[in-house]
Amino acid sequence: MRDIVLGPTFEAPLPGTADEAEGRLADWIRSGACPYDAVRAGSHFTMNPRKEAKHFWSPVLTLELREEIGPEGAVALVAGRFNPANGIWVGYMLTYLALLTLVLGSAMWGTAELILGRTPWSMLLIPACLVVGGLMFWASVVGQRIARPEMAQMRATVCGGLGVAPVDPAPA
Repeated sequence: MRDIVLGPTFEAPLPGTADEAEGRLADWIRSGACPYDAVRAGSHFTMNPRKEAKHFWSPVLTLELREEIGPEGAVALVAGRFNPANGIWVGYMLTYLALLTLVLGSAMWGTAELILGRTPWSMLLIPACLVVGGLMFWASVVGQRIARPEMAQMRATVCGGLGVAPVDPAPA
């Protein structure tokens, strides 16, 4: 069984400096050779599949180009992280927050019913919320498996645009 990884990541060393790699990546995007919608903020890049190729589980790739000091001196690196689209991520988190609120509220209501000597019917909501939360978690694992080939393709394409060999991400 694979471990659950929230936001699979990868790192790859870059030829030259981080500034040179940043320029290469920006030129690659500007030239139209990049098959993704990309946004740049300094040395940070965010890449999304184009609208016609996007589906519910499509990942978003966030890249950071930086230099680290190692034993051989300064080494330029690209660090990438895959996440779900912002709307999916926010929807999941708000739903989990709502489920947690329902669990706590029904636990308090049920405790009050117990103290009053009544049957704590409101506590039946607790296992129902846990089941919904479990189903949501299962759906996110399935979604990550569905998106795995697309993540590998994005990683290989971006590494090709930077002129580095594709690397394997953390297990997903």
